[in-house]
Amino acid sequence: MLAFIAALAPFVRTVVALGAVFALAGAVWAFVIAAAYPRVVQLGSAMGVGAITGIMGVFSALATTIGPPVAGTAMDVFGAEAMFWVSAAAFLLAWVSLRKAGKIERAARAVDTGRLAV
Repeated sequence: MLAFIAALAPFVRTVVALGAVFALAGAVWAFVIAAAYPRVVQLGSAMGVGAITGIMGVFSALATTIGPPVAGTAMDVFGAEAMFWVSAAAFLLAWVSLRKAGKIERAARAVDTGRLAV
């Protein structure tokens, strides 16, 4: 859905309409963050949820700050298609990180219950 909204941006001709497209994209992103929060709570203990939420905020802000210059530089050096390759690489990194977090979580549960991690 977010990609569909972003795909509309080049076809918008007025500043007001572009603002509306970005507002809609922001609302959709809010749903993404709200859906990710239960996973954050799962990964943290009752006392660590605040710290993990803060870490999530820091990395979200870093992605927002670093992503556009990296994608823009890649586009300048390699052409417009590079933006999609940079995005695909970022997605792959996020996916691998979440998979690793899941393995760490399962291992921690196994240690807590006295079972070996599978």
